[in-house]
Amino acid sequence: MLCAQDDSPTGAVRAVADIWWTDGGSNKFNNVDLHLRTEKNDVNKKGAVCDLTAEVNKHGASSTLCQVAWLHGISSAGVTADATLIYDIKDDGVGEKRWDLGGSPALR
Repeated sequence: MLCAQDDSPTGAVRAVADIWWTDGGSNKFNNVDLHLRTEKNDVNKKGAVCDLTAEVNKHGASSTLCQVAWLHGISSAGVTADATLIYDIKDDGVGEKRWDLGGSPALR
């Protein structure tokens, strides 16, 4: 689940992803990266890459958070969270796959 957060006292904003999976474990993946972005009116303002490979390969079912650092100095109106998941299933012969996730609702 993606969401945009604002910190009212400081005026800062950021993107947060609550990530959960099943059918992990057993070192099934060569790579699992979530590219998370804080956007304003569909323009990237700040991003983070969360490497989930070790966690997904270790745990059959689990969850974790990915967060972009707080961004100061912009109005929260129109700020969204957006993300792309890049993953590579081990030995499937296909290579990396890309999954563009739907963005969060905009802050007002």
